[in-house]
Amino acid sequence: MMLREKIQSTLIEALKAKQEVRVLVLRGITSAIQNKEIECKGAGKELQESDILDVLKKEYKKRTDAITLYTQGGRADLAQKELTEGDIIKEFLPRMLEESEVRALVEQVFTTHPEATQKDMGMLIKEVSAQAQGSADGSLIAKLVKERLV
Repeated sequence: MMLREKIQSTLIEALKAKQEVRVLVLRGITSAIQNKEIECKGAGKELQESDILDVLKKEYKKRTDAITLYTQGGRADLAQKELTEGDIIKEFLPRMLEESEVRALVEQVFTTHPEATQKDMGMLIKEVSAQAQGSADGSLIAKLVKERLV
């Protein structure tokens, strides 16, 4: 089942079960996917599964950023709401790599580039990201590459 159909069927189930928060989040995701589809059609290309994944990752990142801001601002109630929404979105994302797995990828890249310097950081991050195939957090990759360079 394609991701878009999976989201639609989950939305229908949530509507039937009267799960208000879940319905709200899934409708937001559906709307974001439709906006991306319109954007793709304007560029003359079809909406791909990878585009839908990008939308989901973007929506998930919005939630995690909001959690950080609300926690810093002392708004635990809003942080919890964003956490709940993030968990719903996370159901549709592929499994993210753990820090140890990302660290192993970083070490693997550094074995092919033993003379890497701070100037090569962007190239190294790009290589690790390519090997992770979108299943690793970019900020985690950047942090680990930076640690390894220092």
